[in-house]
Amino acid sequence: MFEPGLYRARLLSHTLGENDKGTLELRLPFNVLGVYDEAGELQESEDRPERTLYLYLTPATIGTAEQPGHAARQLHQLGFDDEILDRLDHNRPDAHDFVGQEVDLVCKHEDYNGKTKERWSLKGERRELAAADKSAFAALNGHWRGASRTIAKTKPKPKQETLPI
Repeated sequence: MFEPGLYRARLLSHTLGENDKGTLELRLPFNVLGVYDEAGELQESEDRPERTLYLYLTPATIGTAEQPGHAARQLHQLGFDDEILDRLDHNRPDAHDFVGQEVDLVCKHEDYNGKTKERWSLKGERRELAAADKSAFAALNGHWRGASRTIAKTKPKPKQETLPI
């Protein structure tokens, strides 16, 4: 089992189908090429174990033109920008080709039916923050004043030393 962290991977293929819950599922098998260390340097792996990245395609994960969902963002991150999802079907002669693409993936651990499992996901892109609405500050200011005053009352006062002149 891989430790949680950021890894480099090479996609091997893909398949698209319905899982046992009836959800459209894109499976992307990959080889782990290495792990990034704390300095952000890739430490290549001698062996190249295979794992699978799963993307679930539903109206909620695809989203809308106004609010694209995380699966839509991830597909674009993988270079898929076709107008129709049909080209994800691996059985089509004009299917999108993910083979050989290198991507950064995050490994996390999750408990599933009492067992710890790896969960792989694409490293997320950072989205810009929207400007804060002034009413958001007004709503929080009352809470902040009370919390801040309580902390100030219980916080030890710093000792002030008198320096000789």
